[in-house]
This record gives sequence, C-alpha cells and structure tokens, in this order.
Amino acid sequence: MTNTVRPAVEVRALRKDFRSEAGVQTVLNGVDADFDPGTWTAIMGPSGSGKSTLLNCVAGLIRATSGQITVDGLDVTRASEKELTALRRGRVGFVFQAFNLVPGLTLDQNVALPSLFARRRVARGQVRAALAKVGITGRDRARPDELSGGQQQRAAIARALFIGPKVVLADEPTGALDVKTGRQVLGQFAGLVQSGAAVIMVTHDPAVAARADKVVFLLDGTLRGEMAGASVERIADEAATWEKVTA
Repeated sequence: MTNTVRPAVEVRALRKDFRSEAGVQTVLNGVDADFDPGTWTAIMGPSGSGKSTLLNCVAGLIRATSGQITVDGLDVTRASEKELTALRRGRVGFVFQAFNLVPGLTLDQNVALPSLFARRRVARGQVRAALAKVGITGRDRARPDELSGGQQQRAAIARALFIGPKVVLADEPTGALDVKTGRQVLGQFAGLVQSGAAVIMVTHDPAVAARADKVVFLLDGTLRGEMAGASVERIADEAATWEKVTA
C-alpha cells in the first residue's frame, strides 16, 4: 500500500471579488494550488496581483467568493468563526505586512498572545528564547511604539512561529529587515520546514524566493507559472518578465 501525504493547504477554483460603488473587482480568479507539509513556497507577482488576498483567504481572515480552501483538514471556506479562530491560534501562524502588534501590550505579551488565547501556559523564558531566535534580546518588556520597524517585524515573526504552527503564512516577512537579520529569520523558517510545517511566503525579493523549494507567480489573480530549484538570477528574470506584462 502506498502512503500518500495530504497537502497541508489545498486551494481549489478560488475566486475572490470585492464589491464597491465602482462595481465588482475580481482579485483572485480560479486559483488552484497544493502546499505540502515540509515544503516552502514563495509567491511572487506584480503589486495588485492578489498575493496578500490569497494569504488572507487561506487564513480565513477574508471569505472567498467561491471555491474551496482546506487547511490542515479544515474547510476554511465553510468553517465557523470559532473554528477559524482556533485554527489561527493553534495551527496557523500569520506574519502580517503591517505587523499587527497590539499597542497596549509588551513585546513578550504580544508574542505569547495566541497561546494565551488558546489557554496554554507560557513561561517568560520561552518567549525570550523565541525573541532571541529572531534577533531581539532585552526588549521583551518594551511596547511596540518603543521599537523600530525592523524590531516590530521580528516580533511579529516570533509570534507566528511561537505556536509551532503546521502552516505559516508570511507576507513580505523580511521587508523591513537588514540583510543579516533577514538571513537569521529565514533560517527560522527553514527550521520550521524541516520540522514538517508548510511555509507559504509572499515576497518581491528574488534572494528570499530562492530559499524556497518552489516559486509560483501570480498575475491578475491567476497562477501563471512555477519554478523549482531556480537561482536568484533566474527568479529575478522571471519576475521581471511578469512585471513587464502588467506595465
């Protein structure tokens, strides 16, 4: 008997429309994709191509117009808000482009927040260790407005990784980081992949994308291409090609 590994995330015929006074804008149109456990996928494409919307739909932060998304066995498109909240607190880590730290909480409280909501006991030593892994030491009692943008981003990454997620959704996680810290953070993502998590990362940086097992290109809400094992130069050339298509 052959054992088949079920994808950590399955996306089928995903469509997302946004309605406004100007009419209906289709941001995702028929996206089909599988993301397996223990793999790292980079999503690239021009601005406005639907990359962030795709991550938000997978996390259940916004509802798909049609299609189906399954995350770690849960049908996100039909799940209740309670089920989605439990999924994000215990099995899915999300690194937001805007960090989304809670202003009134200290750094260690922000990192531990999903675990505390899930009623899991957290030792301060664990939180400090998580912050140290992303290059922050001695600032665990600081509040977000006392930190630089790069420190806030690293704290957001520590919060996403702290729960030991089965799926990590990251939107430009190295955008505000220097090269050295970026490498350190990417090493943490690589460690999660080795432990069996699926990492799905939106990035504009070919050097970051080259760390992934696979790079997929999104254009006008549709997946248009895929590369595996490609060099930084080849990824950069391919990304530039898709940019020209929308120019």
